[in-house]
Amino acid sequence: MASIWQSLKLLLSKSHRQQQQMDQAVQAYLDTLPICHQFVLVADPDLSEGEYFCGVILPASDLLAWYCEEPEQTTIYSWRAKVRRRAMALWLEQAHTNDGEVTDLPRNAFHDVRGYIADWVEAGQAHAWCYHCESWIDEVAMSKADELHLGKLGSSWTDLWFCSQGHKMHEARQEVRWMFSKNRSIS
Repeated sequence: MASIWQSLKLLLSKSHRQQQQMDQAVQAYLDTLPICHQFVLVADPDLSEGEYFCGVILPASDLLAWYCEEPEQTTIYSWRAKVRRRAMALWLEQAHTNDGEVTDLPRNAFHDVRGYIADWVEAGQAHAWCYHCESWIDEVAMSKADELHLGKLGSSWTDLWFCSQGHKMHEARQEVRWMFSKNRSIS
């Protein structure tokens, strides 16, 4: 009787079929990932396509906490992004938490975390490696340049990071645009 019910459920339930497709896609994504180690390289010149001139690592446990909390606060529209976020949480759960090794963040996951890296560095969760000094940087000097305020429309600026020796570690143009909608009342 249970197998008949399962068969009917599969045939009739769109949400059940979608969940099965999601589970299969998550497993296929997981199959492409290497073993996750204690630390994850979340930024470097290759991942960021030239934004970062340093390496930034974050403990896998902190990245797991972020992947578990962030989707609850953000609406995700893309099927691929939903698959990736679910798979990343499962991947990070399996991290070898005491091995001291570093795993590269999957390239397509960089877009998930890009806007949070500076916060992690400022909070001391993530650590930056200066390739010029060949050392870990205790305090990254973060500044903004070329700030332009567009009134009610938004603003733009360039984020800059430097090590204590003055080597540029990060440069990225940022922009915020405010979108207003007319308030409409329903009578």
